[in-house]
Amino acid sequence: MLLGALWITSARPSTATARTSAGSLPHWEKTLVDNALILDMITSVWQFNRNKLCEARIGETIEFLLRDMRNGAAFASSIDSDSEGFEGRYYVWTEAEIDAALMGTFVAKYKTVFTT
Repeated sequence: MLLGALWITSARPSTATARTSAGSLPHWEKTLVDNALILDMITSVWQFNRNKLCEARIGETIEFLLRDMRNGAAFASSIDSDSEGFEGRYYVWTEAEIDAALMGTFVAKYKTVFTT
């Protein structure tokens, strides 16, 4: 999961998804509880193996929580993806953005798995 498309396509730590009623575009939502659980899991793995990727993802998750989910002295319970009247617009990437992010390594596999 730490290497996978979910981490890349969400552009930030853990994301809860569900299909829209039309079934074509996923509904993306960042939740505090999902990120707390993933942070706990990654930290447990890192304590066991001191893996550099785990360490990086821990830092990214904490940065995300402090930067994007903080609301004054508290934290928001979730961040919805609706923007500009379009479901998921904030999280929808163009094909060129996907190609650039994956730099040719997993582009074909990604497109096979995630193209509807």
